[in-house]
Amino acid sequence: MDTVLNVVLSLTAYAAVMAGVLKLFQIGTDLGEIKDLLRDIKSNTNDSMSPAISTPESPEHLLRAVSAESYPEPSSVEPDRS
Repeated sequence: MDTVLNVVLSLTAYAAVMAGVLKLFQIGTDLGEIKDLLRDIKSNTNDSMSPAISTPESPEHLLRAVSAESYPEPSSVEPDRS
């Protein structure tokens, strides 16, 4: 009975080691593909497409610009408050 148990445990251990080695090869393949994709992306990027960095504007100025775009100008005629 002990020999059967030893054989089963040995086969299980070998199977676990083989599964681990297979998984390492799969991870290596995936990392190679990711590396190739990143290399392709880097070579296909165009420097002229990146926007030029300008001097930052004040937060108040940016808020006014957004507000001016979001809301129409009030009319020059004020409503009667009486």
